Amino acid sequence: MGLYEARGNLTKGMKELMQRWLDTKALWRDAAAQQFEEKYIASMERDFRSAVSAMDHAGKIVAQIRNECGEQRD
Repeated sequence: MGLYEARGNLTKGMKELMQRWLDTKALWRDAAAQQFEEKYIASMERDFRSAVSAMDHAGKIVAQIRNECGEQRD
């Protein structure tokens, strides 16, 4: 699996997770739900943003390396 495919899969998974959380949150509205969101969901969102940013950065580096080494993508 390539970097861009992995990024797409991660993004798709995060979108699905967030949709399911919104569905759950509509029914689960107590202090435990708030704590769960703060402890787990918010943390996953931050980690997701960091991972996507790192993947984008890595993609730019790989593209630069390919360009400098004369390797062309098929």
